[in-house]
Order: sequence, then C-alpha cells, then structure tokens
Amino acid sequence: MPVYNEHQLNFIRHSCEILHDVEEHLKSIIREGMITAELDEIAEKMILDADALPAFKGVKGDPDYPATCCISINEEVVHGIPSPRKLKSGDIVSIDCGAIYKGYYSDAAFTVAIGDVGKTAMSLIEATRNALFAAAEKIRPGGRIGDLSEAIQKTAEKKGFSVVRHLY
Repeated sequence: MPVYNEHQLNFIRHSCEILHDVEEHLKSIIREGMITAELDEIAEKMILDADALPAFKGVKGDPDYPATCCISINEEVVHGIPSPRKLKSGDIVSIDCGAIYKGYYSDAAFTVAIGDVGKTAMSLIEATRNALFAAAEKIRPGGRIGDLSEAIQKTAEKKGFSVVRHLY
C-alpha cells in the first residue's frame, strides 16, 4: 500500500477539489431538457480549466471511452456514454467523473432526480445511499470485499430492492 507525503497528498486533495467543484456546478444546472453531451462538455471544460485532465476520456477499451463523464439514466447501471439524449422529468441521472491533477487521480459520482420521479425512485435513491453508508461502516484494515458486498445487499433487500449481479 503506497504511503504519500504531504506534497503528494496536497495534489490528491486538489484533484478531489476540482471534482467537487464540477459536481456542485453540474448539480446546480442539471434540469429537464438538457442533453447529456452538454453536461459532459461542461465537466470537461471545468477540469481542463483547472489544469487537470479528464481521467476517463480515452480509457482503453473496445472502443476507447469517448467522454469525460459516465452519465447513466434510469435503468442504465454504469458507464453510460453522454449523447444527444435529453433529460426528462422522472429521470434518475447518475454522473461519474474523474480528474487527473499532476498525475494524481480523483473519482466521484452522484445521482440527481430530475423533476417528479415518484416514490419508488426516491426510495431507490435513498436505499442506494444507505447501502453506501452501510458498506463504508464495514471498511477496516484486513477487511474483506465480501463484508462490504453483504452490507450493500442486505440494505438494498431490506428496502425491497436487489443488487445487480451481472454486467454485460
């Protein structure tokens, strides 16, 4: 496990601050009618203007990842590619973004409800948030990934939801 000095930690902190600013700005402007590609362009400009690089853009794959953010809507679990798709009332939008500042990475994700999403969708958002916190409580030196996974699954199932078992 790497040990970082104060100089390196400052670069990591700054990378995280850049993403925090991107997240807060996107949360403040996201609305019905916006297209996901527009949100991605805004995030990329903010990251570049902060003398950082988008961490996801160009990640090797088949094809390489083409965008700064992963923007997933509703049933899309992860890694949604920004497009001309317009957001509409009732959408649940998850945005995952990363930045590289002086070689140090940060990664953050958040979810936003657009307009009236209904009780079930709000319950899902709350359950996933609670599952995150339940998993975080299990983190400890020598801990096992299975402990985190179990906490997530139990929290989701307690609220009537299930976990994704396969990604294609």
